[in-house]
Amino acid sequence: MVNYQEKEYKSILNKHKFIDSWFWNRYGINPYNGCQFGCVYCDSRSEKYHLPTDFENDIIIKKDVSSMLDKRLTNARALLPDVVAFSGACDPYQPAEAKFKNTRQCLEVLEKHKYPVHIITKSKLVLRDLDLLEKIGSNPSVTGCEVVRLER
Repeated sequence: MVNYQEKEYKSILNKHKFIDSWFWNRYGINPYNGCQFGCVYCDSRSEKYHLPTDFENDIIIKKDVSSMLDKRLTNARALLPDVVAFSGACDPYQPAEAKFKNTRQCLEVLEKHKYPVHIITKSKLVLRDLDLLEKIGSNPSVTGCEVVRLER
């Protein structure tokens, strides 16, 4: 049985020391800690991410993500509008997203501030946010934007 626990965090946006060489992103967002998909191959199971021991059943919901992210981007002097990747340590469209909508809230703020995004998910729930992803992709400063849809 999945347990949801809401928790306050100081920040939602992670700034990498170096641009990620795999996905070419400068920033990362994990709207949740833990992932209900519980993929056996997931790198997030390593101790460096400090996630719950019962990774797929104890899901921590980050509280107040939209205002926390908006405040961070509004007050930022040193942040460049660069790619923000979702899914570094969780799938942003895991089943919890249907109820809590943290990913959608973050996307709304990123669209407002004109930040491009990179999302990896195995969930069809991402289709719910196509309207927002199209807005983000239509920003003239976002180049090379495409929505890739993989089917089995």
